[in-house]
Amino acid sequence: MHPSFSISGPTLDTVDIGETTLYVDMAADHCCLAIFHEPNQAFLGLEYYDTEKKNFEDSQQEIFNTSKLARAGSSKVVVAYNMPEALLIPDPLFPMTQPANALELVYGDLHEGRIFQEDVQGWHLKNVYRVPTIVHELIETRYTSGEYWHFYSLLLKRMQKISDVGGQDNLQVVFYPHRLVVALVKSGQLQLVQSFDYEIAEDVAYYLLNVSQQFHCDPNTIQLRISGLIDTDSPLYTELLKYFLHVTLDDRSANYSYEQGFNDYPLHFFTPVFSLAACE
Repeated sequence: MHPSFSISGPTLDTVDIGETTLYVDMAADHCCLAIFHEPNQAFLGLEYYDTEKKNFEDSQQEIFNTSKLARAGSSKVVVAYNMPEALLIPDPLFPMTQPANALELVYGDLHEGRIFQEDVQGWHLKNVYRVPTIVHELIETRYTSGEYWHFYSLLLKRMQKISDVGGQDNLQVVFYPHRLVVALVKSGQLQLVQSFDYEIAEDVAYYLLNVSQQFHCDPNTIQLRISGLIDTDSPLYTELLKYFLHVTLDDRSANYSYEQGFNDYPLHFFTPVFSLAACE
């Protein structure tokens, strides 16, 4: 399997690989790996793979068996499981909830897996989610140290910081080739976190306008923050500008340095995986 994007430079071959962390943004339709050198606070390389949902488990095994970054020998891995089978449960209700039963009630019981639960920092929520056992064991057995999160939890942690600073209603959208993750915060309160599949630009406009309408948000005033794989010259981006007046592209953190090859791509392209380092 060949990556759709591959970025690396000579630095990766000269550092002590034991001083690196592998960050992974993993979903049924993609896997993005970025390697980070802790002493220099620098991202040294990245690989992005498109995968087929029906062959998700086999695809992840192939990636971790062949990927240069996955096989480099990092001592630590941080994984954000970017999967829709997740439930956000308010802290007061969590003691009365059976996580496995709640997941089956909402998503069915056709897919088995390991169930995780974690605090969503700053929101008084628990995130309960399910990961295929084979996939988790694939990673768990390869690294001496690992941290595992859900992508929603880390996204909300970042949004909490943005809300504290800006105080505006915030619609955060993370783009992948045929899927987007949407999180809406209105008046400081979380309203929605959800993934949507899309085919054309009009699909995306429909989803975002519908979310705005359902939660009584004005597209003329809400702050639409965009990250991920969306080109500003694309019909998709142009479509968004028709309906939303305040559109901001995420920027990568100035707290880290980046291998020169990253400068060949828009700054917002890989912020979803870069942000994993900031959220630890």
